[in-house]
Amino acid sequence: MCSEQIGSSEVDVFENTKADSYSFGVILWEIETGQVPFEGYDDKGIKNLIVIEKMRLKIPEYTETNLAKLIRRCWSENPIHRPDFKEILSMLDKVTFNQP
Repeated sequence: MCSEQIGSSEVDVFENTKADSYSFGVILWEIETGQVPFEGYDDKGIKNLIVIEKMRLKIPEYTETNLAKLIRRCWSENPIHRPDFKEILSMLDKVTFNQP
């Protein structure tokens, strides 16, 4: 969940596609790493990491450059700088996914 949604009743989560972009970035990170985001933290700890410390999950060095850029854009602190899904689709076309 993005920082503007945590603890806020003012954000309409059904109308906020920029919050969806943040969440999609987390999903991309999960697919890339095979890990659970913020594993071992409770809700309060996650809120502190995201909102107070402005922490983002670590993107592995082996991550393809265009994918890493997309994830970082999705996680932009300012929602205005996050891509919408039309832009996400365009950026995904530039990603070379490694096949196992």
